Amino acid sequence: MAHFAEIDDNSILIRVLVVPENQAERGAAFLRDDMGLGGQWVPTSYTGRIARRFAGPGMRWDAALGAFLLPQPFPSWSLDTEGEWHPPVPRPEGDGWDWDEAASGWVERAW
Repeated sequence: MAHFAEIDDNSILIRVLVVPENQAERGAAFLRDDMGLGGQWVPTSYTGRIARRFAGPGMRWDAALGAFLLPQPFPSWSLDTEGEWHPPVPRPEGDGWDWDEAASGWVERAW
């Protein structure tokens, strides 16, 4: 089974469809032309061997990174070359920390 993600003109995920194994090599053409769905299709995989992570709701395709990106958690966070978001300040060790965008730092969670 092969999975292909349809993306819109802004590279935002629309949906993921399964392609029969015998059509995996030409999956995008199979969906676009043979099935008559049109659109732009990108392969995706649960194993992460294709597109680094399986495409999911809210994700955006980054062709330069060859990855589906999770939504940016906060405006101050930056994207690395592996397609992962990082805060401007490293997270303290241990559990119980939440990012506070207004304070631009980590705050201990009140239990």
